[in-house]
Amino acid sequence: MSDLNKQRDKLEATFRGGWVSRARPMILPTKEQLSNVKRLLDHGGRGSGFEHEYATHIKSGAPWGSPLPARPASLAPFIRGMREDFVFIIDGIRDQARVAILFNHDSNPEVRFGYRFPAPGIMAKYADIFLMENIDSGKFRPQMVGECLPDADGIVWLEHVPTIDRSYLETSQQT
Repeated sequence: MSDLNKQRDKLEATFRGGWVSRARPMILPTKEQLSNVKRLLDHGGRGSGFEHEYATHIKSGAPWGSPLPARPASLAPFIRGMREDFVFIIDGIRDQARVAILFNHDSNPEVRFGYRFPAPGIMAKYADIFLMENIDSGKFRPQMVGECLPDADGIVWLEHVPTIDRSYLETSQQT
């Protein structure tokens, strides 16, 4: 049980901590960057993140050659759209016990969702990232927005449905 408690504590710290962007000091553009920004403003097209940000800076009325202002660190939620009222629990008994998260999401705010993380071990190492990617990419969207079927406690459990790559069958049938 102590492994599950450690896993729960680690996941909770990750979710409560969110994503912290670093503070950025004031940036004075180089001649090359100014040249690239001029090209970007005149002709559009590709540019670095700095060049696009500097172009926006100039369009907002800043004088040409002025430094980009410093930017403070900021905090973003670990998973976009997840409400802050999430709670971590240990669900199940004995060797079937798993750490789970119960949460609400902007995609369907009236519904309480649940997700069971893999047991502590290799598969659990990046389970938080796996959940984030599956919510952000829309893989769980059908379960979150479609017809939600809650359990007796009113929780809609998100289940990972593996995508089976069958492309190898098509190649072998053509030969």
